[in-house]
Amino acid sequence: MKNYRKVIPNLLTITRLVLTPVIIILGLVFAKYKLVIILATISALTDLFDGKLARKWNTVSDKGAKLDAVADKAFGISLTLCLVRKVRPLIIIVVLEIFIALFNLYYYYKKIHHANTLMVGKFKITVLFLTIILSMICIFYPKITFIRNGFIYATINLQILCLIFYFLSYINYEEEIVEIPKHQSKIYDYELEKTKKIDNLKDLIP
Repeated sequence: MKNYRKVIPNLLTITRLVLTPVIIILGLVFAKYKLVIILATISALTDLFDGKLARKWNTVSDKGAKLDAVADKAFGISLTLCLVRKVRPLIIIVVLEIFIALFNLYYYYKKIHHANTLMVGKFKITVLFLTIILSMICIFYPKITFIRNGFIYATINLQILCLIFYFLSYINYEEEIVEIPKHQSKIYDYELEKTKKIDNLKDLIP
């Protein structure tokens, strides 16, 4: 009976992924912004509850966390992309966010972690979603356009800062890669030398 506790959080995350292309089509192709707002609200609710339920039911998994991160990134890019027709500068945010997503994939593959990048990234995501919300509001209430523009510039600057941190982390990682083989070779030589000294299994008996 407790299996549903493992399934529900992932289903919520998958729902967000499924709604992502629908949001892009409705916003970018048909300009149905009211429907976009409704679906975006539903998606945001799934983002709110999937992690909370997983933690509450103690069903947090590495697979679920990765799926959630992918869904968040796809959701953010899709919302920004569907608003490009109304707010042209958002295309810069979309392009930079795609670069950041590629860096995230590389970092995940190489298992690189950088505290400063994570902190800036979390703040950037918050500002990005505020920018998206303000962009949606401006469609129906354009008087606050100047506030939205300020958030657009802030988001772009934070994205550039994230990319700088990623690049610095990449350089540090490459420097570590150069040093590791020397250290490993010494360990290997030491272990090999010990192995050569043992001619018979009886030598292992004290």
